[in-house]
Amino acid sequence: MLRRVRPLRPRADVPVRRPLPLRRRDARRRGRRAGPARSRRQAPAVAGHLYADGAAAVRRPRLRPPRQARAPRPRRADGRRGRPPHDQGQPAPSARSRLNAPFRPPGRTSVTTHHTLTIDALPGEPLAVPYAEIRGDRAGPHLTVVAGVHGTEYTSIAAVRELVATLDPRTLAGRVTAVPVLNLPAFWARSPFVVPVDGENLNRCFPGDPDGGYTQALAHHLFTAFMSGTDYLLDLHAGDLPEALEPFTIYDESPVDDAARGLALAYGVGHIVRQSAAARTVGGSSCAAAADAGVPAIIAEAGQNGILDRAAVEIHLAGLANVLGHLGMTEHAPTGVPVPEEHAGWAWLRTPDAGWWEPAVGVGRQVEKGDLLGVVSDVLGDGRHEVVAPVAGVPLFVTSSPAVVADGLLLGLAKRGGA
Repeated sequence: MLRRVRPLRPRADVPVRRPLPLRRRDARRRGRRAGPARSRRQAPAVAGHLYADGAAAVRRPRLRPPRQARAPRPRRADGRRGRPPHDQGQPAPSARSRLNAPFRPPGRTSVTTHHTLTIDALPGEPLAVPYAEIRGDRAGPHLTVVAGVHGTEYTSIAAVRELVATLDPRTLAGRVTAVPVLNLPAFWARSPFVVPVDGENLNRCFPGDPDGGYTQALAHHLFTAFMSGTDYLLDLHAGDLPEALEPFTIYDESPVDDAARGLALAYGVGHIVRQSAAARTVGGSSCAAAADAGVPAIIAEAGQNGILDRAAVEIHLAGLANVLGHLGMTEHAPTGVPVPEEHAGWAWLRTPDAGWWEPAVGVGRQVEKGDLLGVVSDVLGDGRHEVVAPVAGVPLFVTSSPAVVADGLLLGLAKRGGA
């Protein structure tokens, strides 16, 4: 038998805790006159909701921090508030400029930006060459720093990458254009010395020819974009995969060779080679073409055998900092720069026949005229051909690979003094 149960009723002598009404909303936002707090729904009382001491619950108001006064918006030229339209002041930016324009804090003109030179006039696919522009707040010269003319000379590439990452534009006077890798086809193919498309050496093709082969056309576009219009040029190199190398710099005889020699001295390595304009051992190089165009330029070499050696990267970074200080672009003061040995030209020695090359001297060692530099023999060890020094000097690079082809380069002997 079902019994009907009556609901519990609260006792009159026991205080009960009732739900609190909803918080009063902001009268200004509701657009209503402020009045007593009202709730949308009043729930029924429930018996037994008491505090431990038996007292009824008391509502405590929540404290809010005072509202902060908003600054008034600037007035436009027509007296209205809000942002001025684009027809008052600067024109409306296009979608492309909004996406690509670098952020510049108010009152600052110094900035580092990344760009891409797209060369679409080459056979095959267009070539995209990344580079960076570092602009300072103060007026100054335009310095271009390039690397990767040979794709596996990694210490020079690493140094330019670090220059882009660490050079503070706020401390810079003038502008620096930095190109970590010029010869991208060789870089991606890990090809030493030459552009793999046609087997040409890019550093024998400057200033290039737009109607020539792949490397000649590439040299033309790179020289036009980065080298011909700058105030100073630094081309960073290292010993390629089969090359041991002593750090040195090269500059060419020209009307601006005093300024180029100043760059070489500031770079701070132990050897400087000056090439004669009448008898250039290295023709078509970046610094030779720049000198012919009236741009002071040097080639700076540090590192060997295609190894990413930290000590060689530091040599390049110290040289870059010294040159920036020498040109007055930064406040860096070169310290501990050695007095270099200056050489009047080169003797590059080659083998008449293919064979097995065994050098007898190391890089950086003084040799006299007639000294034995190495021996070339065939694979079985017969037919020895001795290579001797034609002049006194210092080998600054030596081919470290035993395998050499006919007319292959063995070493570069920097002539001593006026020899």
